Amino acid sequence: MFGENKKSENGTYYISNIRSTIVILVILLHAALSYSRVTDSWWFIVDPSKTVIADILSGILDAILMPILFFISGYFSLPSLNKSTKKQFLKKKVKNIYFPWLTGILFLNPVLVLIINHTQGNDLYVSFCSILKYYNNFITIPNHIIQDRSHSSLYFSHYHLWYLSLLFYFFVVFSLFQNTKQKIINIKSGSMLPTLLTLVMVSSASFTFFYYFFENNWFVLSIIQFQFSRIISYIAFFITGIHFYRSNYLTDKKLLKYPFIHLLNAAALSVLYLSAYEYVAKNNQIAINFIYAVCRYSLCVYFLVVCLSLGKKFFNNATTTNRILNRYSFGVYLVHLNIVLVSAYLFRYFDTIPSLLKLCLTFLCSSAVSYLLVITYTKIKTLIISRL
Repeated sequence: MFGENKKSENGTYYISNIRSTIVILVILLHAALSYSRVTDSWWFIVDPSKTVIADILSGILDAILMPILFFISGYFSLPSLNKSTKKQFLKKKVKNIYFPWLTGILFLNPVLVLIINHTQGNDLYVSFCSILKYYNNFITIPNHIIQDRSHSSLYFSHYHLWYLSLLFYFFVVFSLFQNTKQKIINIKSGSMLPTLLTLVMVSSASFTFFYYFFENNWFVLSIIQFQFSRIISYIAFFITGIHFYRSNYLTDKKLLKYPFIHLLNAAALSVLYLSAYEYVAKNNQIAINFIYAVCRYSLCVYFLVVCLSLGKKFFNNATTTNRILNRYSFGVYLVHLNIVLVSAYLFRYFDTIPSLLKLCLTFLCSSAVSYLLVITYTKIKTLIISRL
């Protein structure tokens, strides 16, 4: 669903493995937000017990996961388009991305609304009325398209599904500007370093500009939702993924040669990034914002290199486990937030369990239940279709 899952001629199965791993890390991020000390005002389920580990995990994972997912989607877009016509490509994206997004908006998100309202202390009648309000907000233009969502968890939202609608529009624009008659030309691989440096600077400059005027505000409509400060970086990572495929950069042995050195450097940069975050939260000044943005997107690019280098060295194979994770990762992304919130809500009643253990249990239970639900649904669906 996110992209091609078959092993390519260039031996890049590890990119699919990275993508499914990132989906698991998204579950970890959403679990950590319930136990972080900085999410009380806006996250959906907040546990009274907190842990600094959740602060660190949510801070780092929030910075790196979605840009890398957009990079991977961009990387797979060109080979996917060149296997078909533009019309076939778009029909496939409507079926595999837009319809699931719409299904999630209409059937999964209302359950989230119910859960969130119930945990906010609203009775069942008010909670069910909030679902009707959610549908009304979906089909109407809001009074305030630009929203500061940091003060309440009850705003209308696409929740985690904003990624799917935005990705679909990226594919639409990409297909309009791509000449399908032009055959893929593998440019001789060179160093990817200049491309990565450009990616950091474009992302940092755009973040600095938009954060100065909009801070963490969102643009919200029924068909699209995105955060102003991050939208250009998502576009940049998507385009960089396309460029990596065109230029055959993943054969650059120099930059991918020392994965553990990259990992140590990324860990050191994480400390700098987390330290810079406090200054940005207290001061909205262009110079401070830019320093923070450079730290943020340098960290993101560094982790991208770490993922690519470790993946190429250790995870470029199609084991049974990898096949299962890859096959069901899209469905897990769709349903996981509902499971995470229910798990976090239930663990709030276990006061004697340490917060770090509750975080681990929320993550493990949510991951296991999400995969179990998606696998069961897929098998039942296949069985029903086979008997028709």
